[in-house]
Amino acid sequence: MRDKIDVLTLRPYFVTSPMTKNLSGYNYVLPDAVGKATLDALGNSDISYGAFFHRFQGAISSQMHPKLVTKGSNDGMRQFIDEYKKKE
Repeated sequence: MRDKIDVLTLRPYFVTSPMTKNLSGYNYVLPDAVGKATLDALGNSDISYGAFFHRFQGAISSQMHPKLVTKGSNDGMRQFIDEYKKKE
């Protein structure tokens, strides 16, 4: 039974969506591209970055010290939470 279960980690980086205020640019991808790449990776890989270009970002960030990556992520999350609380 276990051989019929597939687990895939998705790390798409920047996706043009309401969450990113619909920003776009060279490092942003469309949701359709993430969906297609994710389905293509299912059964073939244990991780997907959601788009071809984001594989490079994944390779670079995987070589960075975890504290550098986490610090930036946490600062952004704190700012998001603070802004959300102000709207309530």
